Amino acid sequence: MNYNIAPELKSVSATLLVPLFYRAKETLENGIIRDDAAIDIVRNINYDFHRISDDMIAQRLVAIRTKFIDDIVFDYIKDNPAPVIINLGAGLDTRHLKFDNGITWYQLDLEKAISLRKHFFGNEHNNITKSILDFSWIDDIAERSNVLFIIEGVLMYLDEEQVRSVFMEIGKKFSDSIIVFDTIPASLIGNHVLKSIDNKSAPFKWSNTDSSDIEAWKYGFTKYCDFHYISEESSNRIYSGYTCLQDKGYKVSVMNINQNN
Repeated sequence: MNYNIAPELKSVSATLLVPLFYRAKETLENGIIRDDAAIDIVRNINYDFHRISDDMIAQRLVAIRTKFIDDIVFDYIKDNPAPVIINLGAGLDTRHLKFDNGITWYQLDLEKAISLRKHFFGNEHNNITKSILDFSWIDDIAERSNVLFIIEGVLMYLDEEQVRSVFMEIGKKFSDSIIVFDTIPASLIGNHVLKSIDNKSAPFKWSNTDSSDIEAWKYGFTKYCDFHYISEESSNRIYSGYTCLQDKGYKVSVMNINQNN
């Protein structure tokens, strides 16, 4: 029986269906990522995906972002014998199925999203049913160092004060760790650029073009690298010549957290 989620998700929470759908679509089209689990989930959800099915910019954003973060996760796991990954705003992310050998995962999201995760993935990981802005989630994390934070497709829906609070609280409590997150350019704020996102119910609020700006907040974060999407487009034959993502605000950033060396 298909899982009917149409009445369950609203506003920002509903945006978890967009990356899920486009990871599945990119896989079926033999694109730059592969996510067979996303295909299975899309086929088993009773939802009208047709309304979000024709957004080529979103597909490229999701595919390139997924590839960048997958590569970062792979490198982190390779270099750490006891990896711990904290996924803030997990949605229906399937990355734990790709990298699940000896990893401690924490999956944080709101109640409806965690309910979906339990339906499709069971309760085998540490699910935390809280908002990213309810910082009591930190008390649910046993580890305080050498962890990898993933914040994917989340920060653009927060205003700058909220984004600052996320970085400040993480910086207070964690050390010798890494954070990876994605950003959008300022041109998307207040504009209906992505057809698959309802800008009224889930407006974009925060943008960033250089993670050095976050380092300047002095919360314990230092810039490691900004991976701009256009670099992936220019080097990949599938997306060569497609210029919609040339704005440097489209990026995945990696930062160190209170590194002692």
